[in-house]
Amino acid sequence: MKEINNNLERFFPKENVVVMLHAHADDESFLSAGIINRFIVHNYNVLLIYLATGFIEEEKITTIRRKELAEALRVLGVKNVEFLEYCEPKYTEYGKPLFLQSAKDIVDGIRTIIEKRGIKHYTLFSYDKNGGYGNKDHLVVHKVGRLLFKNSSPLSSLFEVTIPREIYLYWLGKNKNNVPESYLPKLNYWSEEFGLKNKEIDYFYLLDSKQIKLKKEALGKHISQMKNTEFPLSLTNADFIELFGREYFTYVDRSIL
Repeated sequence: MKEINNNLERFFPKENVVVMLHAHADDESFLSAGIINRFIVHNYNVLLIYLATGFIEEEKITTIRRKELAEALRVLGVKNVEFLEYCEPKYTEYGKPLFLQSAKDIVDGIRTIIEKRGIKHYTLFSYDKNGGYGNKDHLVVHKVGRLLFKNSSPLSSLFEVTIPREIYLYWLGKNKNNVPESYLPKLNYWSEEFGLKNKEIDYFYLLDSKQIKLKKEALGKHISQMKNTEFPLSLTNADFIELFGREYFTYVDRSIL
């Protein structure tokens, strides 16, 4: 895999709007906070679209999570954000769970937002084929990202955010017998094939020290989702940098669609 820090505009033409698809509030901070901030600082036009963060009147936590998200996006400098009104699987009784919707309907909703904003060419970010760690909604983000890109302008491009499986497994192997359980990620809801192998990852973005602090601060705004005493906020600075100091992407060539 190659570092992209010094070739940002070659990989991400500035005339293209950066459109990032995320499933839930906190995914942006966990997966892509550093490169989001880099785009903002370098005056890219950035739009984040959330697919499964819908308000549900009967579930007050959805309102809380949106408020936390607004704080996290403020930390990262994001001003443009849109929401599809789908929700997580646990809100099936009152809402419209993302994973039960047709990919075409979801893509139509995203395309409506893009057209409303007058966006013609864009660099699209979605999730890898394993949805990061196997989450149902994340797998949908992958699927609709591919479908949206397939029918986009030829000048648009697609990058899929991923997690480096081997790096995580190496880190876990070093630490699992030496630290409290709360210090480790809760892998019981991660698939065994989470993320991608190093050889499947094309690029990484290296966060600078300021972005490391911003990423941790943004994650800390999602207080209903993670405690300061739990992974990843409980990590030492060295461990945080090892796991979160780089953000990883695959480039999707149109020929494979």
